[in-house]
Amino acid sequence: MLTMLTMLLIHLLLLPLAWMAGTRIRQGPAGRRLGEVALAVAAMGLLIVGVAVVTLDVGPVFFGMLQALAWVLFVYVPGLLAVGAVSASGVLRAACVAGAVMLAGIGVDAVFIEPFALQERRVTLALDGLSEPLRVVLLADIQTHSVGDYEARALTLAADAKPDLLLFAGDYIQAESPEVVAEQRARLSQALVDSGLAPRLGAFGVEGDVDRPGWQDALLGVHTVSSQKPVMVVGAGELRLVMLDLETSRMPLEPGVLDPEDGRPTIVLGHRPDYSLGLADAGPDTLMLAGHTHGGQVRLPGLGPLVTFSRVPRDQARGVTRLPGGAHLVVSAGVGLERSTAPRLRFFCPPEVWVLDLVPAQAP
Repeated sequence: MLTMLTMLLIHLLLLPLAWMAGTRIRQGPAGRRLGEVALAVAAMGLLIVGVAVVTLDVGPVFFGMLQALAWVLFVYVPGLLAVGAVSASGVLRAACVAGAVMLAGIGVDAVFIEPFALQERRVTLALDGLSEPLRVVLLADIQTHSVGDYEARALTLAADAKPDLLLFAGDYIQAESPEVVAEQRARLSQALVDSGLAPRLGAFGVEGDVDRPGWQDALLGVHTVSSQKPVMVVGAGELRLVMLDLETSRMPLEPGVLDPEDGRPTIVLGHRPDYSLGLADAGPDTLMLAGHTHGGQVRLPGLGPLVTFSRVPRDQARGVTRLPGGAHLVVSAGVGLERSTAPRLRFFCPPEVWVLDLVPAQAP
């Protein structure tokens, strides 16, 4: 219901504005009027990015603004450029046609193609204290409102990697109705069983921002952490796995949490990567894993993500980072998408399943 109301309000606002802009373009001069449209769209984009940078945590109103910007860029502006092509001539007409085709093409890719172009990302990392190779699969931000073939494909991809350890980094079901949430949790849990995933050292999961009470029902057979015990330390073979609840992952973690008790290498799993800001000096026997950022969902070549909703540096918001103390941080761009009132798109940031091959560090 909230999504439908947001869409209605967006178009009630944009349609008359687009009509007035189109009328001005037809009246001419077309070049000047198109320049006015470009300035207005640029101002709108800068305002939205500025709000995100300042607030970090935003709600449905902000995501509705992003939704409006997506419609402007990929539907309304191409339409206005088409009007400009009719009203203009020569080079300006050609530029209008090229711009309309380019923006519409980007919209098609970002909405209908890239969000489903699921990738397997593999990396080999050396971990001090490890005596034998170990494979870890990280699934972050499945974040769906309807579990189906796409989510099953992500689980199958994880199963095909034959992990020793399976880790879920939060955000599983995002829907408005409690009844739908319960139904989709059951479907995700069944998809997990159907995938045949049976990691030798077990499966573990933490809570994400969109998860409601009872979120563990979506992960049948998966060991989870709760707010009653915000930091849970468990054994996983020769590894020590530290699982963080949602609130704990939001803030820099106290280094003392990782003080080794028995010398085993450590994996830290949290939804948000912000916890890693307190562990910059952690040693090469530590691996930190997170999701939440979606890699920005939209990344521009040469600029990276526009927003990440995280306090970690933008270049750490996706992929592998070697921290000053020697530890590795891996942040997944996730499997799914931000939903609710947000635009459901990706650009230069495809969804991913991480396969981490951990190997013993070589002696100096």
